[in-house]
Amino acid sequence: MISTLERPEAKPAGLHDIAQALDGHIISNAVVAALFACTGPLAILLLVATKAGLSIAETNAWILGAYGIGGSITLAMSVLYKQPLVFAFTTPGMVLMATAFDSLSLPEAVGAYLVVGFLIIVLGLTGFVSHLTRLCPLPIVFGMVAGVFLPISVNVVTGFSQQPVVSLVTVAGFVIVSAMPRYGRVLPPVLASLLFGGIVIGLTGRFSPTVIPPGIFALPVVVKPDFNWIGVAELAAPLVISVVVIQNMQGFAILRSVGHKPPVNAMTLMCGLGSIPMAFLGSVPTCVTGPAAGIIVGSAPVKRHFASAIVFGIILIVFGLAAPAMTWLAAGLPPTFIATVGGLALLPVLQQAFRATFSGPLALGGLVAFLVTVAGQPILNIGAPFWGLFFGILVAWLLEYKEMRAAISPTQGVSAS
Repeated sequence: MISTLERPEAKPAGLHDIAQALDGHIISNAVVAALFACTGPLAILLLVATKAGLSIAETNAWILGAYGIGGSITLAMSVLYKQPLVFAFTTPGMVLMATAFDSLSLPEAVGAYLVVGFLIIVLGLTGFVSHLTRLCPLPIVFGMVAGVFLPISVNVVTGFSQQPVVSLVTVAGFVIVSAMPRYGRVLPPVLASLLFGGIVIGLTGRFSPTVIPPGIFALPVVVKPDFNWIGVAELAAPLVISVVVIQNMQGFAILRSVGHKPPVNAMTLMCGLGSIPMAFLGSVPTCVTGPAAGIIVGSAPVKRHFASAIVFGIILIVFGLAAPAMTWLAAGLPPTFIATVGGLALLPVLQQAFRATFSGPLALGGLVAFLVTVAGQPILNIGAPFWGLFFGILVAWLLEYKEMRAAISPTQGVSAS
C-alpha cells in the first residue's frame, strides 16, 4: 500500500530556495490567506466551542490543535514536495458539529474524530482517492468550487452596505495598484487593499478588540475519547465526506488549475495522520483547504507558490501557539474588512473556476454542480458542495454521456480529474 504514495518530483525546498522565492506577492498572499483562515473559520470554531460548553482553556487548546497542527503539516509538506500544499481543519465539519453537540459530548465527538482519522489514513494508503479524483472531471469539480467561492467574493459588494468607507478604501487600494502593473510588482494589489483598509480602520477607531486575554500562549488540554458508536455512526460519513470530497477536491482542483501536481494520496494520508493529534485536543479533522490555497496561488509565478504556503504555515503555527492573544487581535478587526480582502484575493481563482467550468465539455454538469453548491442546502447533514458534485456528475452521465466517458478515460484521467 505504501507504493501508492507519491514521491516528491524535486528536492525538498532549502532555506536558499525559500529566500529566493520570497517577495511582496508571496508574503502578501500568505498573510491574506492566514487572515482569512484565522477569522471566519475561527468565528465558527468559537461558536461551536461555546455551544459545546468548553472552558477558555479547552477552547484555546482546540485552537492550538486546529491551527498549530494544520500549520505544521502545511510547512512540512510544502517543504518536502516544494508545492503549496495547504492544510487546516475542515470548516464544513466544524459547522456540522454545531448541531452534533446537541446530542454528543466532547469526548464522544473525539472518539468519532479518531475513527474518521483512521478511515482517511486507509483511503490515503490504498490509493482510493486517486481513483475517486479521476472519476470527478475538472469542469464539474470547478463548478462546485465556483459555488463555494462565489458567496465569499460577493462580500466585496455587500461590504459597501455594511461599512462603506472601509470597503471603498479597501477596494480602491486593490483597483489602483491593479491598474498600474509597474507598481503592482512592488506592492501587490491584495497587500495594497490590506494597507489601505488597515489605515482607515486605525484612523476611524474601528479596531475594537474585546477584553484583554487571560494569557498569551495556549496550553494543550488532552480530551480522553469516549467511543460512543451511535456518535461514530452519526459523524463518520459526513466528516469523511467533508474532508475527502468537499474540501480536498477543491484544493486538488485549484492546485492543478495553475500547473501544480498535488500528491493526492500522500496529502490524504496526512489529513488522516493530522486528524489524530488534533482529535485529542478536541478539534475536527484535518483537510486540504480550498479558499486559502486559492488565495496563495492567485498570483506570483507558479514555481514560487510553495514559499507562500510555508509562510502561511508558520503564521498558523504562531496563531495556534498564541491563541489567546491572536484570537483577541483577530476579533478586533471588522468582519467586513476581512471578508472584503478575502473576496478580492479569491477573484482570480473564481474567474479561473468559471472558465474551467463553462469553456469546454461537461458545461451542463458543471452548471448543475455550481447551482446546487451555491444554493447552500445541506441534505442528510452533508454539505451542499458534496451534493453539487454528486448531482453534477449524475446529470453529466445522463445528458453528456460521451463527454463524460472521454473525461474519465485512462488517457484523459490526469487532466480531467
